Amino acid sequence: MNKSLEHRQLVGDIAEEIALKFYKKEVKEKFGEEFEKKVRLITKTNVNTTEKNGHGYGYDLIAYDYEKQTPSEIFIEVKGTQSTSQSSPFEISDNELNKLLEHKGNSHSQRLRSRK
Repeated sequence: MNKSLEHRQLVGDIAEEIALKFYKKEVKEKFGEEFEKKVRLITKTNVNTTEKNGHGYGYDLIAYDYEKQTPSEIFIEVKGTQSTSQSSPFEISDNELNKLLEHKGNSHSQRLRSRK
């Protein structure tokens, strides 16, 4: 793997961990520990045992929408960047876009800036 790709992967991994911690905190505060325990990065663990680990699902994180009154599952594609510009472009795969559309209303893409 070349250095640029390794670096982008590291930035993405850091962004996913930041998003995971954020959603776990918000979900726990709103819905309690039972739902906080269900918030997970699917890039690190199996969604179910018949599917592979890692990327390919079209989203990185399964959480609960803490802005709603009742727990509602949401699917989040996390994008890490080091750019300071909010208008700088970022890549999204066909699969990621299709999953966002498939889960329209309960999915979104979250872009996080990393300093590494």
